[in-house]
Amino acid sequence: MRLPAGRGIKEPVTGDMAIVRPIRRARQKSLTVPIKDGSLLLRGLQFLPTYYMADGLLNALQNQGTPGGILLDLGVTLGCMLVSLGISVWLLYRQAVVTASI
Repeated sequence: MRLPAGRGIKEPVTGDMAIVRPIRRARQKSLTVPIKDGSLLLRGLQFLPTYYMADGLLNALQNQGTPGGILLDLGVTLGCMLVSLGISVWLLYRQAVVTASI
């Protein structure tokens, strides 16, 4: 069976290319947002306290949470989230002021 010109693979796929080409096609059809290595999202996620989030989740799943422990985990996590929200609002405000002056 011949494929129309300009479509499909023109020569047999062998070796490493047999693995690479299907993966590239699957990535193109994906609806997820790709995250690059140095993206702002990854840097923001590194700021969140993963220990307190994991500890709170583990205690909730094991039904071993105490009110003090729950408040500590929530307080640290929400505090870091509020600080990052404040920083992002400040950066957006600063950018809007610079844009308005142009």
